[in-house]
Amino acid sequence: MVNQRAFSLIELLVVVTIVGILILVAIPFTRGWNDSAQVAEAESILKRAVGKAQAVALRNPTGSDASAAAAGVKQTGTTLLVCEGSPTSASCSAAGSALIWREELPAGVTLNVEGAALATIAMNNRGRIINGSGQVQVLNYTVARGEVRDDDANNRLY
Repeated sequence: MVNQRAFSLIELLVVVTIVGILILVAIPFTRGWNDSAQVAEAESILKRAVGKAQAVALRNPTGSDASAAAAGVKQTGTTLLVCEGSPTSASCSAAGSALIWREELPAGVTLNVEGAALATIAMNNRGRIINGSGQVQVLNYTVARGEVRDDDANNRLY
C-alpha cells in the first residue's frame, strides 16, 4: 500500500481564507503608512522650496528693498515654483523667465498656509517672509492627505 501525503481541499480553503483576512486587515494600515510618507515628502518639498527662495532673496537678483519681494514660492496645481522677484508676477510660472526651481508635490496632498490653500509666499532681501504690505511675518502651515494631517504647533515658516 502506497502512503500519499497531500493537502485536502478543506485545508487549502482554510489557508486561503486566513490569508485573505490578513490582507483585508493590512490594507488600511498600508494606506495610512503611504499617506504618512506622502505628507512627510510634501512637507520636505515645502521646506526645501522656502529655503531655496530665501537663498535667492539673500542674493537679491532684482535689487529689491526690505519691503518688496526679492524672491518667492508659488503653488500652481501640484507644483511648487521658486522665482526671483515677486511670486505673483506673470514671469513666475512654469515657463517664466523668473523661474529658479520647481518640484511636483505628491498626488492628493494639500498644503494650507494660515488656514487657506497655499498660493504664494514672498521673501524680502533679507530672506524673511513678508506679507503684501512688506511686513515680516511667520506663517503656520498644515499638510494633509487622506486621514493623515500634520498640523502641530511647530509647523511654522520663518
